[in-house]
Amino acid sequence: MTPRDAAKAAAVARSLRREILAGTYDEDGKLPSRTELAKQFRVSPESASAAVRLLAAEGWASVEHGRGAFLRPRRLFEVRVEVPRSAGDVLHNELALAQSVEVGARDEPALETVHAVQVDQRAARVRVSVAATSAAMAGEIAERLVWSAPGWSWDGWDLAGSSVTAAPA
Repeated sequence: MTPRDAAKAAAVARSLRREILAGTYDEDGKLPSRTELAKQFRVSPESASAAVRLLAAEGWASVEHGRGAFLRPRRLFEVRVEVPRSAGDVLHNELALAQSVEVGARDEPALETVHAVQVDQRAARVRVSVAATSAAMAGEIAERLVWSAPGWSWDGWDLAGSSVTAAPA
């Protein structure tokens, strides 16, 4: 698969996630066939198949050879992400992080609610609700959201030392 095809597959998978979360498909129903997805998203059948494999790898669907792809049920998880400071004198604004997380949340269809964002001398803490098929997936989604918050600099923070906890809401 070429990088261009991989990018198309990723874009289709992102669109499918949004449609899944919007209720376009039954929660544990069957996804359209690769031919139907290729036609719908104007991509090759191979890119459509790759998109479904991405969803399966992320836990959104299971693929049954000869039968198709079926959605896995989702639940709501409360996720807490904590990132400790590595440099004590770095000043960061809690409001700036909150705004950055809110902006990033608009692009993450699985994120339901941003409950709290706190920044103090020891750590930055974010608490969100995420719709996912497992606590591990919910944690990954929340961590990716926090780490990639647009306009927020993690200089002076220990990303490697961050902790993520997810539990059913």
